[in-house]
Amino acid sequence: HKTKESCTRLREKLSKDDQQEKSTSQGNIVGEIMIEIRWLYRSHEIPGASKKKTESVDNDELEEVFETEQIDVCSADSILSPVRLHDVTTLLTAPSIISGMPCIHYHCSRLWSIHRRSFVPSGTLSNRVSRGRMHSAYKAALRKLQVPVEKAPQDATMLESAANSDQPRGNSKKQKQPTILHKTRVTCCTDPFHVDVSALKSFFEEVDVIPPVDSYGDRFSTGDVAKLGKGQWKVKLGDTVTIEVEQNSNDSSAVHYPFVIPWAPAEVVSIYRVHKTKESC
Repeated sequence: HKTKESCTRLREKLSKDDQQEKSTSQGNIVGEIMIEIRWLYRSHEIPGASKKKTESVDNDELEEVFETEQIDVCSADSILSPVRLHDVTTLLTAPSIISGMPCIHYHCSRLWSIHRRSFVPSGTLSNRVSRGRMHSAYKAALRKLQVPVEKAPQDATMLESAANSDQPRGNSKKQKQPTILHKTRVTCCTDPFHVDVSALKSFFEEVDVIPPVDSYGDRFSTGDVAKLGKGQWKVKLGDTVTIEVEQNSNDSSAVHYPFVIPWAPAEVVSIYRVHKTKESC
């Protein structure tokens, strides 16, 4: 180089490029709102079980899902609609409508350990959020929360206004890159409860989501119902939701009612935004 200044400028540029590449390789896009999710497995996703999805119309009770320890990270744009969990077996409930969105109902009282490859007692749903945070990569950040875990929404009693393969799912199903830009569909309207400058991340308790009505079935994507669904929906830490995933060639059941795209249920464990520089934090 001709001068020390030119060396310094090049070093800074390479350092920034390396940091951006590192964030991208970890699935984190600078500026985008990301969520850490804990998958809920359905019966046909348990290793050794029949891969054919059980049709709800043939049953008299709610379909059962199972908590897991499997955590993945994806864009908040992947969120589709609310899920309600019930800790007791109840009569079958078709997807209900909350603010124009399909709300899926499940029975959940067991945990499938992807490490032990067996069922283990999970405890009550009132402690579900605490169990999810045990497996988070950001446990230290979540401890900064001032609101006790017990204040999280209760699945089976949540108000409408607060709606929200043999390999682990993360290895067999990938979160699809949403076609709607995150700047237009997902926003954070509150201040972060914690900022990790060294990790270039700010953490939030909730995110505002515009429901992706184009991903819903006809019952939810036409007429007045679709208009209702175009309002904002607050998704909070601990909420259970449906997540858009990529189609797996070995899983023909991924696309089914009430959506026109592949989907799977999960729990929102953490919400954060990735920053480009420490100054932006």
